[in-house]
Amino acid sequence: VLHPVWAQNRRTVSLAMKVIIGPWILALVLTLPVFLFLTTVTIPNGDTYCTFNFASWGDTPEKRKNVAITMLTARGITRFVIGFSMPMSIVAICYGLIAAKIHKKGMIKSSRPLRVLTAVVASFFICWFPFQLVALLSTVWLK
Repeated sequence: VLHPVWAQNRRTVSLAMKVIIGPWILALVLTLPVFLFLTTVTIPNGDTYCTFNFASWGDTPEKRKNVAITMLTARGITRFVIGFSMPMSIVAICYGLIAAKIHKKGMIKSSRPLRVLTAVVASFFICWFPFQLVALLSTVWLK
């Protein structure tokens, strides 16, 4: 948006493939612990539910509990950083740079473009922060 000619000259199929495949690889790596530790358990009344099984990671129940707390806390913090903090920072910085450039070039005749940019950033924050905060706090306060 800020430098369209520069961006058009540097776009390649190779770069596009990296941008497409990179997030998929990251997502697969980040979900690997779920594949390793998730299992189903059937309780005596016949109900079946999914749970994490850390039995192979400790000899005693106390060690397994410590491993479970550590893994789930790390997962929660990683989810907050990658799922909210990084995207929020990127959105805020990019829209801030756009606002600064259009303001510097005198392209703003009214305050409406700045209000729209601010509304986009605020909407992202309002929509995602409550969910991410509750998810983070529920994993950090896990006992």
